[in-house]
Amino acid sequence: MKVASLVEHLLLMQEMAHDAEEFCESLDCAQFLADRKTQQACILNLLIMGECSSRILKEQPAFADFSPYIPHRNMKGMRNHIAHGFSTLNLETIWATLDQFLPNVIAVLPAAIEAAVRYENDL
Repeated sequence: MKVASLVEHLLLMQEMAHDAEEFCESLDCAQFLADRKTQQACILNLLIMGECSSRILKEQPAFADFSPYIPHRNMKGMRNHIAHGFSTLNLETIWATLDQFLPNVIAVLPAAIEAAVRYENDL
């Protein structure tokens, strides 16, 4: 089985972030809280993003330290809470993550991907 590269993890993270952003594009918090399908879709996307961060932390810890503009440890923590503490998920916290955190991650991912390409070429 092929291990995904750092760039592949970041590209998947970017895809999931854009998808979640698109799912919530025209929603406010109240609409999100009333829309179970969108909640589930976005929660899955956050889980996948967190898994990407978890793998980056495990497989390329030096890059994770080098790129502090992506909060890999926080994203891994969110993934763990979704996967293991799903019965205690706070949907308002999920919304706040999507509304406030996600745009920042989307903004820095292109630079992180470029840095990852250079980083992998230097290995």
